[in-house]
Amino acid sequence: MRVASSVLFFSIAFVSTGQSLVGNGRPHACVAERSSNTSQSQESAQDDEKTLGSIFAKIMEAGSDPEPKVPLDESALSEAWEGLSNEQAGRVIVRNLSALVQATHQYHEAQGSLPPAVVPNPGLAPEKRLSGLVLLLPHLEHVTQWKKGGERVPMFEPAFVDFANKLYEKIDLTKAWDDPVNAAAAKTVVPIFLAPAGGTFRNNKGQAVSHFAFVRGPAGRDAGAFTEDTGVTVTPSEKMIADGTVVTLALGQIHEKLGPWIVAGHSTARYLYHPDDEAKTPTFGTRFENAGYFATCDGYAFFLDLKNTPESDLYALATYAGGEFIYQERLVRYGTAAQWLEKKNK
Repeated sequence: MRVASSVLFFSIAFVSTGQSLVGNGRPHACVAERSSNTSQSQESAQDDEKTLGSIFAKIMEAGSDPEPKVPLDESALSEAWEGLSNEQAGRVIVRNLSALVQATHQYHEAQGSLPPAVVPNPGLAPEKRLSGLVLLLPHLEHVTQWKKGGERVPMFEPAFVDFANKLYEKIDLTKAWDDPVNAAAAKTVVPIFLAPAGGTFRNNKGQAVSHFAFVRGPAGRDAGAFTEDTGVTVTPSEKMIADGTVVTLALGQIHEKLGPWIVAGHSTARYLYHPDDEAKTPTFGTRFENAGYFATCDGYAFFLDLKNTPESDLYALATYAGGEFIYQERLVRYGTAAQWLEKKNK
């Protein structure tokens, strides 16, 4: 099967974990408010498969060549995403964010810590270094999703896993992102790094962008789980996520000043600012003002009303070992933007 079809499938099909995940997609303890939504999420996933089936079925093509094709059929993906409702688009975003967090845990399984937001390379200027998103590419095989009945199955088809692995193999981690050896990778669109209605797929130089970024910390402080530093863990260590994975942000959606997914810096890692606090650097956001999609380090993804979440609680979410007390009931969260809009318009 062509990559265009298999990648489109995984980008459209929805999964909501309902439980938090660590390691090989294994569920672990989570706050009660999340588990109550599990069965409803699984039923919604089944409904979406039927609703969205007609969209991707039109552009799926069976082929004898087992090798994934690069680049992706971007026009087909764009056309399919244009037909999504706010609810369906939100479920795609939630799914992609959850998958990215799971990939960070797969990296942890292999390397003993979470990936840094920047591929370490002291021999390169900061603006030339590779993004930590690069390190997630070879860790997608064991990312899982819920199916009806509570079973967890692989999220991605083998064709996409193969595509991601081969893309990673093409990248020279010792070279700059704009080195000729990495030029092809920089122009390769990776749908898991994109969000429906999240903006362009490429910048004006033809490089493929990311609609998601690691959370470096709050308001200009490198206190998050994903900074240039290495060695942050979810297991006991000097750099353990002491605040707990359930209340520590991992990634969020970005909407302005998008840049290549392969590049370190604000293209793929940002500080979180409360809307009432002046953002000194590009921050998180979506086309919905003062609200956006995020995922915590346990793999739980949601839509967060930034404006109505107290600044102290928002910034506490952005640290991994700050020791702050977070009032869960003050976090104004929804499953998707559609649910937020429904509440807002009442």
